[in-house]
Amino acid sequence: MTTDFFGHAVLRFGTATTGRAICDPWFSRRGIFFDSWFQFPENAPLEESAFAGVTDVLISHNHQDHYDPPVLRRALARNPDLRLHIARFPTPWFRRLIERVTPELATQLIEHEAYVDFELAGGRAFFVPEESPGQIDSAIVWTGTDQVVVNMNDARLNTGQLERIAARIGDRIDILALQASGASEYPVNYVYDEAAMVAAKREKRRLKFEACERVIDLLRPRRILFFAGPPVFLDPALESFNDVSGDSVFPDQLDTLRHYDEVRPDLAERCYCVLPGETLDDTRLWRDTDLADDRLRPFTRKLDYVAAYRERRRDVLDFALGPLPDRARLLGHFQRLATLSPEAAGKIGGALGFVVEGEDGEAAFTVDFRRGEARAGLADELLYLLRAPASAVARVMEGPETWDDLFLSIRMTFDERSPRFVAHFKTLLKYLDGEIMTALDRYETGLAASAAADMFEVACQGRCHRIQKLCPHAGVDLSRHGRVDDDGTITCMAHRFRFDLETGACLNAEGFRLRVEE
Repeated sequence: MTTDFFGHAVLRFGTATTGRAICDPWFSRRGIFFDSWFQFPENAPLEESAFAGVTDVLISHNHQDHYDPPVLRRALARNPDLRLHIARFPTPWFRRLIERVTPELATQLIEHEAYVDFELAGGRAFFVPEESPGQIDSAIVWTGTDQVVVNMNDARLNTGQLERIAARIGDRIDILALQASGASEYPVNYVYDEAAMVAAKREKRRLKFEACERVIDLLRPRRILFFAGPPVFLDPALESFNDVSGDSVFPDQLDTLRHYDEVRPDLAERCYCVLPGETLDDTRLWRDTDLADDRLRPFTRKLDYVAAYRERRRDVLDFALGPLPDRARLLGHFQRLATLSPEAAGKIGGALGFVVEGEDGEAAFTVDFRRGEARAGLADELLYLLRAPASAVARVMEGPETWDDLFLSIRMTFDERSPRFVAHFKTLLKYLDGEIMTALDRYETGLAASAAADMFEVACQGRCHRIQKLCPHAGVDLSRHGRVDDDGTITCMAHRFRFDLETGACLNAEGFRLRVEE
């Protein structure tokens, strides 16, 4: 059995005789997230060959670089018996999205409980979804007759989940595929001065690399593939994000391999260096890679490659600001945000400002979660001021796209007006779903209630502090993923929540507290 890589997060495993399964097939030629992201290196010409012999498709989560409706429709047309597999998440939000956007696939859709085996491509597989209802994503584990693959996609599994995978399959992981580039709007779309921006970018890059090391050291795979990003940005307006410096928050496969070659050569020697369309075998190991090989030009001459790529896609580079939507409709949309979730509103506890920028002017609105109302104009006191293009906001109001798709597009800006990091507003905008926010509130309440049973000790400034082990935001293990600083704080490195070790107070977000013991 073989595992083949087709770019971004696309893995295919199985054989022509046993049947093949493909994960997260993103091949569409048009850019996603409001025409901003394109696959790197290019993989669209490989779509038909990638689906050869494929009987099953696995989708890890809803982002358009993993759930690609046009590609799925074409695949179904080629094979009407195609099966579509997803994890069963704490809410049915993702299933309903698939049923709404691709109704022709609804009868082919199979949901799987976490850790429950099912037959797939001549082997067995199971999903491991993230535990928090506020994070809809999942990893996929496949065991063939002679190969075990752990496909992390973009999923950020907690330590307990990783240990459960390791206990279940033991020292048998042949291939671990995981993301080394967190392709998000932070910090590149935030309003920071140059020094603060450089510092934030370096820290994000460092933390992502360190998180990958922790996963690898825990699972101990024989071989490693760094994949699932980053994209490239072909729109000339976004060209600066194709950063080839050592400060880029979108390090590509070659950047990542060079980093680990320097800091963890023991890890780097187990890594693949592959391009779309290649099989993951020991002929493609980083330790044997010749960077003078012309096949690696997408990486070694990246800016030249991107320039030629842009010319090939000129016909789909047509994003425009667009006219402002009707102001009454805009106000209605923002009023819905203000009242969509009482749980989120209480935890946000303040006002957000939105400026919608169109080719014919701009419109500003305040969404006051404390009062449960939206109004035209900007309040004096805001937690954040967000600026977004009118054409994209219009599509968000129509659905099924959400503000999260707009965040990922790198086409809007975030101006932090408060030292408070407000996590819940992003989750609310990410899904635009009150049921998710209610489930998230229950989950976080449960974490707080269970804190007493799981404590650990932290040394800081010559003192020992006994605090709860799990971060009250998303259950991340602070004994492994918490950074203790000399100012008497601990920061959860998964989502930047910072707590006072003396009092347990969260210093940069509302609604969270660590349990501490004397």
